[in-house]
Amino acid sequence: MILEATLTIAIPNFLDNSGGNLAHLFGSFAIFMYLIIIFGQLAINVFNLYGAFMSTITTIEPFWKLKVTQKVRVRMMFCVTLAGTILCLLGQSNFLSFFLNFIFFISYFLIPWTSLNLVDYYLLPRGQYNVKDIFDVNGQYGKINGITCMAFAVSIVAEIPFVNTSFYIGPIAKAFGGADIAWLIGIIVPAILYYFLMKQKLNKEVCGN
Repeated sequence: MILEATLTIAIPNFLDNSGGNLAHLFGSFAIFMYLIIIFGQLAINVFNLYGAFMSTITTIEPFWKLKVTQKVRVRMMFCVTLAGTILCLLGQSNFLSFFLNFIFFISYFLIPWTSLNLVDYYLLPRGQYNVKDIFDVNGQYGKINGITCMAFAVSIVAEIPFVNTSFYIGPIAKAFGGADIAWLIGIIVPAILYYFLMKQKLNKEVCGN
């Protein structure tokens, strides 16, 4: 990060072609730097592809009986690679802006999800889970937790007026002079909703037993 920041300041328009500009600093040895950059990208993207594959499988499996064979892995990896390549080609003209928007976009989902997990772990069962039932759709946790889904959906909607990105600015974010505090809403709203609704549900289950 320090090297890239230094080169960005020292070389005009460095970010327009950061890889090429970095390689050309080595003169006649530029080809070796290109190879290092290529192998570095390949090594990183192996993990990216693996993560995308595992995330997709984890999402699909609860709803669709999928046998993960080698053929399924290859097809899925190909689709992910193709989608990633297309997105990179479309966004290469303004990569930094697209990348930041992508990070902000997923944060609007990950922050409420994290808030729900923390509340559930530390404030409700306090870490006491039946691990076996987590993987059993007919277990005590069931297939879908309606309260969790509702709290998550409401928190996403609640964040929208506070969002400030290059493609959308919420009305409250405008009123605050462009300040994006959607992350704060994404922590507070799901935490409060989930805690009180889930606590009420758990109390009813205890009384029923």
